[in-house]
Amino acid sequence: MRLRWRGFTLLEVLVALAILAISAMAISRQIANGHSHQQQLAYKTTAMIIAENELATLMLSEHWPALGREENTLQWGGLDWQLEREVAATSEPWLRQINIKIRMAGKAGDLVSLVAYRGRY
Repeated sequence: MRLRWRGFTLLEVLVALAILAISAMAISRQIANGHSHQQQLAYKTTAMIIAENELATLMLSEHWPALGREENTLQWGGLDWQLEREVAATSEPWLRQINIKIRMAGKAGDLVSLVAYRGRY
């Protein structure tokens, strides 16, 4: 009588483990990319809130914004942010263009660039 062994050979087990390891690496890479994108989106959302807050302050001010460029550093959400505000004249003398750019302090590249217009009256 001949005995038949049932089960997996060592080679089959090693191939299955290799496939599992490759799959696990791909999944972990996707999780890391997802986390990075989520962090970037959180930074952009915070930058947009800062820019809209600055714009609302200018729009609600009793004084017409003076021409020129101004840079400020502020802290929001535990991070340092660089705010650049530029007020420029337009072809219409009673209208001014307001450009607001927000970036993380110490890093190149704007996260948010907001353009708006304000009339004199």
